[in-house]
Amino acid sequence: MQAFRTLKDFIRALANNEAFFSALFARRNVSIRYEDAMDLLDGRPDRLAFLIEHGLVQQNGEFLELDEQFQEFFEQILEVNIEVSTAYIQESVESIQSNITYFLNENSSSRKHQYLRKVKSDLRKLYKNIWRNTLDLRRNIEDTYKTEPNYKIKIAKLERYDQKAGDIEKLIAVVEDLCFEKEKLFFIRATDEELNRIKWQLRSTFSDTRHQLIEIQRQIINYLNLVRQQSLLVERLRKVKFLKDQFELKEKSNITQVLDRRHDLIFEKRPTYPLKLSIRELQTDSAREIIAAVLANKKQKAQLKRQVADAFTAGELEAEKDESAFVNIDEVKNSFLASGRELLDFLLQYPLPGNMDFDARLTLYCRLVALFPNEIDVSENYALKNGVEYAMAYPA
Repeated sequence: MQAFRTLKDFIRALANNEAFFSALFARRNVSIRYEDAMDLLDGRPDRLAFLIEHGLVQQNGEFLELDEQFQEFFEQILEVNIEVSTAYIQESVESIQSNITYFLNENSSSRKHQYLRKVKSDLRKLYKNIWRNTLDLRRNIEDTYKTEPNYKIKIAKLERYDQKAGDIEKLIAVVEDLCFEKEKLFFIRATDEELNRIKWQLRSTFSDTRHQLIEIQRQIINYLNLVRQQSLLVERLRKVKFLKDQFELKEKSNITQVLDRRHDLIFEKRPTYPLKLSIRELQTDSAREIIAAVLANKKQKAQLKRQVADAFTAGELEAEKDESAFVNIDEVKNSFLASGRELLDFLLQYPLPGNMDFDARLTLYCRLVALFPNEIDVSENYALKNGVEYAMAYPA
């Protein structure tokens, strides 16, 4: 894999293939086909080969996808992370602790400034990552509850997010203990205005994050209870349906007693309340059109008198006979094999049931040749009978 020589080359590669990378990032959870990629790259495979060689795109057969490193970079920049990760936060805490130790033990002012700059950079990344992970966690909880169709997977994901929320809360406690308790000497000796602003931002972010985590844990508990209730209801409905399909619902359940105790409106018939018009209103001219429309509708609904067909005659009730000749193919075949004669000549002289003409016997010839190719040998010699040329066939 080749590397970009300069940052300018990297930015140029992104700008020249803007539409392609936008489509890849939009479909980062599913792969994009090679043909679709060619449409986005103006049909130039050399541009795609360049991106693959420089590690921006990964190819798997006919599918393409964005490299994981750049996908994670774009997700962090756009703050659209799907997976909540606390490993990076833990690494930042360790890096802060190490650089604080280096700062306190260093005598060179220039080196102290380098360590201080690293500490400030890690602290900025720290509170941003904690806040972003908290927001991602809350969004993932909402999406899981609303979109995950499998109840077991939904419960497992919600429990995992609950554990993630606990991990974030523990990391906040570790960072607070590190910055405001253990390393007080560092913040006293490092007289830096920006560091004081970052320290204040840490307190504010951690306070907001704790409120978010409390709401997240309350939301998870509520969702887990709802999911378990829905799951229990579905299981009960499945059992009821199974018993109903087996015609054992009344015998193996108390559904009759339960329905007898319930008087919900859903079990009641829908009441109808006929409206009686006053005599005075019916005598007005405006009511005449309404009465005429009701009468016409009533006439349309009247059932027509069915017409009765005439009775069958004695001749129509007599059964008609349909006679057809039946040919025993196996018997004809065995007789032919025993005769040793040519097949069509044999069929023309064989006593077949019914008055079978030449065309019927020719059809029987074709059937025998098709049904018994291993027992009837069709030669290369041809003969002519009744104006029909046919191949001569003999017993094999």
